[in-house]
Amino acid sequence: MDGVLTRSCRLDEFDFELLRTAFPTREFFRRLEQANKPVAAWLYTTGHHVNTESHHERTLMTLGDHHPAVHHIAGQPFTLVWPDGSPIKSHTPDVAFTGTGTPPLIVDVKTPKESRKPAWVERAPLVAEAVARMGMGYVVWTGMSRPFRLNLENFTDARLPDASYKRWSDIAVQLCSAPMTASELADRLDEAGYQRGWALTLIRRLLWRRRLHTNMFAVYDSRSIVERGDV
Repeated sequence: MDGVLTRSCRLDEFDFELLRTAFPTREFFRRLEQANKPVAAWLYTTGHHVNTESHHERTLMTLGDHHPAVHHIAGQPFTLVWPDGSPIKSHTPDVAFTGTGTPPLIVDVKTPKESRKPAWVERAPLVAEAVARMGMGYVVWTGMSRPFRLNLENFTDARLPDASYKRWSDIAVQLCSAPMTASELADRLDEAGYQRGWALTLIRRLLWRRRLHTNMFAVYDSRSIVERGDV
């Protein structure tokens, strides 16, 4: 609970609120020859960095960071322990997403190849059963399309001063009166008095905030069609 001490309980006694405050139950080592490279992802949802065990996990957290139903993201917040004689001894899920009014979603991150390994195929149902007994959802996530991932990474990097965003975000949405290219919308903002280069960054920021939409399955550029998120 404080980076040193742990707390144990029965599955049916688990308090969902602990997911918002608990430290990871595993350490994130980074060694020269290891396959996975731990990183710390900065998330808008939490307002701080969250440790991830691999770049694959970071991609999932970025997706959760973009999703409006996700209000908190935690990395490896608890470890499941089975009684002696069970098929497995312990397991630490990778990511927990929590929202409001719905049970948390617990996610294990695997590559497609890892998800098909016999040892994991045998383990996954036992993990899912334990998480269900805790009253939470469970899924194994194996990735997303490359364009979708690249777009999320592009949009999450679009940062503006708060004053600039507050002043121009509503104007940009209003100027996007119909589906148009990002370049055309930037031209409209430029004509309204907002420098075109900054306008292109603002559009990416609005796409991250879901106030504008675009086709996430094609790599985004200034020729991409954008439209208001409320249409």
